[in-house]
Amino acid sequence: MHVLIVGCGVIGVTTAWYLARGGAAVTVVERREGPSLETSFANGSMLTPSLSAPWNSPGVWLTVLKYLGREEAALLVRSAAFP
Repeated sequence: MHVLIVGCGVIGVTTAWYLARGGAAVTVVERREGPSLETSFANGSMLTPSLSAPWNSPGVWLTVLKYLGREEAALLVRSAAFP
């Protein structure tokens, strides 16, 4: 059996891995230049209050400052969002 997986995000890669492990021939196609750059990128743009450990660590402010203004950042803050 040959399976085509469309999308190289978390679900696509996991599905491909399990199918290949089960003996299927698997091809994964992705429209972006690398894996996990769409929905899977940056936790699907969700901030989860129950998992706040990364956001309350001592170095978080330096990380936030490093990401400011970068479109590919895991945390994207746009000045237009503020009144």
